[in-house]
Amino acid sequence: MKKFIYLFLFFTAFTNAQTTDTTSVKMEWYFGGGAIINPDYNINSNLRDAGVKRIADVSPAFLIGWNATFSNRFSLEMELGFSGLQNKKKDGSQFLQVPASARFQYALIKSDRVTLSAGANFSVVASDLSIFDSNTVIDMNDLRPANNTGYVRLTNTSYFLGPVAQLKLTDAGKTFLTFTAGYDFGISNSKWKSDYVKIANPVRENGNRIFINLSIPFAVGFSK
Repeated sequence: MKKFIYLFLFFTAFTNAQTTDTTSVKMEWYFGGGAIINPDYNINSNLRDAGVKRIADVSPAFLIGWNATFSNRFSLEMELGFSGLQNKKKDGSQFLQVPASARFQYALIKSDRVTLSAGANFSVVASDLSIFDSNTVIDMNDLRPANNTGYVRLTNTSYFLGPVAQLKLTDAGKTFLTFTAGYDFGISNSKWKSDYVKIANPVRENGNRIFINLSIPFAVGFSK
């Protein structure tokens, strides 16, 4: 995940520094929100057996990204997001995700008002799952880990690749609203891990997901 973030920052800085007159480039930053749909978490069966509420099929998501359009038809996007839900019941859980995506698209239809593009999306999704019992009491006079239970934290990093479609609404050549939807196929078979303890009978995630986003630009770059 850190490597992807560094690549995101490097690529945006590198592209903004280019000064060639032979390529038409339009760049802009954007922010937005949407939803991630994934009903196929393999760990849900383990949560159910433990009496813990399963991970929800749909999670809200917030995102920030950067878009570059080349020669008026090809576009590249780099995007970072945040998604999460918390169940505050007695035997609850908190599920957080940080998806980082790169997508390449081609404008199939382009007019003064509408641009319809299609392409491919690659995502790295870092997940953090906390399972807890809010009735657990921790004795500050005895902080030995073996004597304190009621909290489990697991992490997972999964990779996805799939098709994406995007609809941009424009006015006077400027984008004011973008709708993006994609279907991501799981291309990894990644284990749930822990940074602190050993894991027995590890569960792997290899399911697919759907994402839907609405975004608007907050700073327009420049055209060359």
